Amino acid sequence: MQRPDVREANRLRGLARWANPDNRARWLAVNSSNHARQLRSEAMKRRIESGTWSPRAKDGLFVSAKMACTMHYASSYERRFLDWCEHSPDVLTLATYKLHKIRIPYPDPEGGLVLWYYPDILVEMADGSTFLCEVKPAGLTSLPLVAAKAHAALGFCKEQGHIYCFVTEHTLASLESGRLDRPTAEE
Repeated sequence: MQRPDVREANRLRGLARWANPDNRARWLAVNSSNHARQLRSEAMKRRIESGTWSPRAKDGLFVSAKMACTMHYASSYERRFLDWCEHSPDVLTLATYKLHKIRIPYPDPEGGLVLWYYPDILVEMADGSTFLCEVKPAGLTSLPLVAAKAHAALGFCKEQGHIYCFVTEHTLASLESGRLDRPTAEE
């Protein structure tokens, strides 16, 4: 596994190569011949040819001055929430799943196997409350797999004295606008 700084340098090098129109055209020529490429829509081809699409993911590294460390985020929503936590005076500590090491067993709703759930972010507030947060778009929070994870996390949080919450795009908008001063708990 590459170190985060090496991985970031490789990602930036790849984006610089992708910015070159000749490289985009070469990639399009190579990938247009295989079956998977032929199944892509005409709209996607236009986006690739015009340079408005790039192969970058929404994950990355967040540098926290509050925690004096670098944390991995897996989505743009997670990055926005980490940014809010970083600038909120009510937040004492925060940790992403690679730092807090919390894993919660839950039953797979389809197969009955026991799987492991790693919540996204652990946030400790100035008043002593601790939030275990799952950052997801609102449309995904009702999926059976997400519901099974949330049910297991609620039990875990009850035992540990944490508060479990979903952070959706609506929660982020309320936090960023100042309508909320903390995430809200799940029932």
